[in-house]
Amino acid sequence: MSLGWRGEAAARAWLEQRGFVFLAQHFRTRAGEIDLVMQDDRHLVFVEVKTRRSRRFGVPEESVTERKLERLQAAAEVWLQRHPWSGPVRFDLVVEENGAIRHLRGIG
Repeated sequence: MSLGWRGEAAARAWLEQRGFVFLAQHFRTRAGEIDLVMQDDRHLVFVEVKTRRSRRFGVPEESVTERKLERLQAAAEVWLQRHPWSGPVRFDLVVEENGAIRHLRGIG
């Protein structure tokens, strides 16, 4: 299992332990990819997962650029066309770094 897949599995388990409901993983479109689609109490949450073993390439949050956010939003629009949702939507970032998880809500 690759580092990215392990990080996504860890992020999913961490979120589920906190009451999130898993809906999908690796949702891919021509517009972009969404690592995890989850639901919390009232939000549909599109989750970007970043996994790092070191900060050699910078802080994981730095890799979520405006361009990356645009691709996430475009992929989310495709998801919403296929899976209608009337509630609020949120984009979160989950960082898995050396076994520790950080969750940043509302990144985009």
